[in-house]
Amino acid sequence: YGFVNCENGNYYGFDLTKKGKPIPNWNPLVDVGVAKYPISFLAGEKESHILFIDKNNELVSLDREAQRRFNPVPLEEEFLGEIHIDNHPLAERIVLSNTKGKLKIINKSGDVFHLSLGSGNGTFIYSDILGDGRKDYMFLNGNKISVHSYEENTFLKKWEKNLDYKIDDVFSVDRRNGKSFLGLEYKGKVYLLNEHGIMKKGFPLEGASGFELMEIKNNEYLLVTTVGDRLVAYYVVL
Repeated sequence: YGFVNCENGNYYGFDLTKKGKPIPNWNPLVDVGVAKYPISFLAGEKESHILFIDKNNELVSLDREAQRRFNPVPLEEEFLGEIHIDNHPLAERIVLSNTKGKLKIINKSGDVFHLSLGSGNGTFIYSDILGDGRKDYMFLNGNKISVHSYEENTFLKKWEKNLDYKIDDVFSVDRRNGKSFLGLEYKGKVYLLNEHGIMKKGFPLEGASGFELMEIKNNEYLLVTTVGDRLVAYYVVL
């Protein structure tokens, strides 16, 4: 489906599999408010949720017919931002974060609980880092990086590392051949870490901002990045 939010606060929905046919009850869904953040989708095995933050700073969950999945969840200002989703059947959830390592978790029934990843100002990343299909909880604060995940119903810190450099930017969590790789940038150099936070041999490389991994064959890749006004490609084996 595709959705459009207009400056009058109305939402319009379209079925893109049917040449943009309007979705009933979404043409328009009136007076929701101008979207501050993109709509997200929790595509569960038995039910799907269309999620957005409304003009009252509440997280709203609706089905395809624009009926509520659960009551709106009030959000404190610090949690207003990107709506993170895990669609894994064993971990279907909605996650909102602040910049201090605190998380607000909402399950598909609308129940709310909180988690803490640490203290201090930092960056939260929600992605499958450890490779079991479920998303993990990464927090970066200065030169410290940590990863938390669940083992059954227990929330555990899987690893934490103090790097030799302060992280300027995190631009990639990528999976190739069943392995996870984290791309970092610091002072004009790019770093590639594995799922355990260990830097890959041959890094760092000269480069800035993001890079792309382009597969040549098997485990061989071109790592494409920029250096100043030049486009640079490195040969790497993962």
